[in-house]
Amino acid sequence: MVGQSQTALFTLAELIEAEEIRPALVVGTPAGFVDADVAKQRLQDSLIPHIRTEGRKGSAVVAAALMNGLVDIAWQAYGQQEASTNN
Repeated sequence: MVGQSQTALFTLAELIEAEEIRPALVVGTPAGFVDADVAKQRLQDSLIPHIRTEGRKGSAVVAAALMNGLVDIAWQAYGQQEASTNN
């Protein structure tokens, strides 16, 4: 799940705390000055694996770049596995 706004991340944190959802990974990159740090702290305090930005910078573009990087790493790992099983 990707939470790129404070509101989305707050809602996600509430659902996690209420044990209504348990995502495998949260990417939280809210930008802004108002309550962004509080939303990120709630994510940090959860037991959910996550990637988050620090400070005021962040956006949907940052979240997308992180997801693209994770996909690239997964494809590289899959390609390595595929090559070793074919030898």
